[in-house]
Amino acid sequence: MKYILCLILLIFVYSCTETKRQAKNETVSMDSLAASIPKSDTITLINKEIKEYLEAKRLEVDINYPQLIYYPIKESMQMFNSIMKYHADNTKNLFMMEIPPLEELDDEARELKNEFSIDYQVINNSESLASILYEVMQYGAGAAHGLYYNITLNIDLHRGELIEDYDLFADTLFLTKVSDLTRKELLKNPESDSAWVVSGTQPLIENFRNFNLAKDSLIITFDPYQVGPFSDGSVRVALSYKKLDATLPNRILNK
Repeated sequence: MKYILCLILLIFVYSCTETKRQAKNETVSMDSLAASIPKSDTITLINKEIKEYLEAKRLEVDINYPQLIYYPIKESMQMFNSIMKYHADNTKNLFMMEIPPLEELDDEARELKNEFSIDYQVINNSESLASILYEVMQYGAGAAHGLYYNITLNIDLHRGELIEDYDLFADTLFLTKVSDLTRKELLKNPESDSAWVVSGTQPLIENFRNFNLAKDSLIITFDPYQVGPFSDGSVRVALSYKKLDATLPNRILNK
C-alpha cells in the first residue's frame, strides 16, 4: 500500500514539473516570436476582423484592417497599428452618427438593416514604407444603394510618420503634372465622360487625396461620382515614377 502511495506521489510531482516546463517553453516561444521572424525587405501584416450586430442601430458591421506584428522600431509599429485601428473605428462611428432614429423611418425602411464594411488592399509593404487602401461601404436602411468610398494611408516606417497629401502635392508643378497625366489616362477610355473626367481631375489637392505609393508607381483612386457615374465604381490610375519623377519615393521618405 505504501508503495502504491509513493508511486502516485511521484507521478503527481512529475506531472506538475512537466506542466511548469511546458508553460515556461510556451512563454519563451512567445517572447522569441519577433526574433524568429526572418529579416526581410518586407513587413509582415496580420488581419484583424470585427464582425458584430449592433441592435440599437440595426447595424451589421464587417470590418477588416491590418496590423503589423513586428518592426524593429517599436514606436513605428505602435503608430502603424494605432492609425489602422483608428480609421476603422472612426469611420464606423461617423456612419453610426448618421443613422436616423427608428421613428423617423417609414414602415418599409424600419424592416431593413443598416450595413457597414471595410476591406483593404496592401499596396506596398516594403521595409521602409507601408501603403494601405481601405475600401469602405455603408448602406443606410431605405437608401437606393450603398455608398462606396476609399481611404488611403501611407506611412513612413523609418520616421513613424503618416505621409499626407500635401507632402506630395504642395508642389503645384507636380500637382499639375499628376492632374494632366491622370486626365489623359482616363480619357483613353472611349466610354469615359470627358466633362466628368475634366472636372474630377482639376489640379486641386482634394481631387488627389486618395493616393498610394506603390513600389514602382503612384496610384490615384477616384471615388464613385468623381470622374464618372456611380456605375463605374472606384476608378484607379497608376502613374509610373519614371513618368512622374523617378526620385519621388526617396524624396518623400527623405524629406
